[in-house]
Amino acid sequence: MNPLLESFKVHSGNLVHSVSFDFLPLLPKVLAVGLAIVTVVLLYQMVRTWFAKRRRSHPTDLAAVPENVAVESRSLLTKEEATLYNLVHLAVRDGYLLLAKLPLRYLVKVRTEDEGARRALLRAIQKIHVDFVLVHPGTLVSAKVVLIEENEGTDQPMSQNRLVDTVLREAEIEVVRLQANTNYTVPQLAGLLGLATED
Repeated sequence: MNPLLESFKVHSGNLVHSVSFDFLPLLPKVLAVGLAIVTVVLLYQMVRTWFAKRRRSHPTDLAAVPENVAVESRSLLTKEEATLYNLVHLAVRDGYLLLAKLPLRYLVKVRTEDEGARRALLRAIQKIHVDFVLVHPGTLVSAKVVLIEENEGTDQPMSQNRLVDTVLREAEIEVVRLQANTNYTVPQLAGLLGLATED
């Protein structure tokens, strides 16, 4: 470094101050750090703007159905399920309200001091639906759940069946499984549902 630039004396009044230029090698590093910070801020702004534009072009809370989207009604039950529904309805109409295709989470309350365990259980049952629910007309509490199985154990994973059974047993809701391809009579269904004595 030029010896003339290494230090010089500044006179202010009667005092003489010595100023050093030893910081000059740090200048490129400071500039590099400053440039990096500016680059990161600019990139952040660009990404934020891009996400904001994307969110505006795909709104999540719609007030109307977009023009390029078609909405149609769909069947809640298959033909086999509808047949069973009508038969179960005939068997229980004097004792219970009959509802179809409800999420399992609507039937139970999960209470615990362990919020993590509560969230884990609710997440596990979130997408599980039950076929029919027998609701007591006075208390409006679910008394029995009817599950329809296509074939022996092939409808749902075994672990999911166990989870459904465990959750409903804990909630003191009886589970009745019916075979989709079986021709039941109303008295048979009443017997399977524990209502034979009421007929």
